[in-house]
Amino acid sequence: MVATTTPCHVPAASHKPSQVTVDASNESSQVTAVELPEVAVTAAEPPEVSVFPRLWRCVYQTVKKHNPNFTFLQCTSAYPLPLEHVNLSLIPELQKEFPDIPIGYSGHETGIHVSVAAVALGAKVLERHVTLDKSWKGSDHAASLEPAELAELVKAIRTVEMAMGSPIKQMLPCEASCHSKLGKSVVARKPLQKGEMLTLDMLTVKVAEPHGVRPENIFKLVGKKIPVDLEKDATITDAMIKG
Repeated sequence: MVATTTPCHVPAASHKPSQVTVDASNESSQVTAVELPEVAVTAAEPPEVSVFPRLWRCVYQTVKKHNPNFTFLQCTSAYPLPLEHVNLSLIPELQKEFPDIPIGYSGHETGIHVSVAAVALGAKVLERHVTLDKSWKGSDHAASLEPAELAELVKAIRTVEMAMGSPIKQMLPCEASCHSKLGKSVVARKPLQKGEMLTLDMLTVKVAEPHGVRPENIFKLVGKKIPVDLEKDATITDAMIKG
């Protein structure tokens, strides 16, 4: 995941931007797709586009013609942003709508938890404002992170990224010990006598030592004879089954 930070009250640079954020939200609705080609062409790095919903498709089509390497950032323009208006659920929706570009999040809320949640939902780019002192004049400072919070955010994101893992469910090496210890086997539901022919009501499945017949094979035991006496909950092993 790429993280970008926006410092407060920095003089405008005279050189061409290496990264561009086009905010076409409610408060800056004068930004239109007509103005975007120049931004897309002059950006040395993939531009970030934080847009109002009605412009998403128009912006996508326009920017794509001139620079295919860009990203959409879900953003609600309020400083600080109330939690009930964050709308993180838009991130997976944008991923469905525009699967060929990375989707990110531009956060104006206080704290780091929402931004970490955005990463867990799939945000590939994260933009937060940074200040040296939240008490300074201006609503942007109140919605910004101080350096210690920024460091905490980066650490939390790296933890979440590691925890995201794989979408494929499989037994992992770290589970082998637990699986071996807690793996279930077919056992006697009640005491059984040598030579008895097994019926399904004589059997059940439990964690047992030693390991025996696997649970999915319980139906194959019906009609088999037990060569030894078994107590209740005793394991039925493959070696015990005759015929």
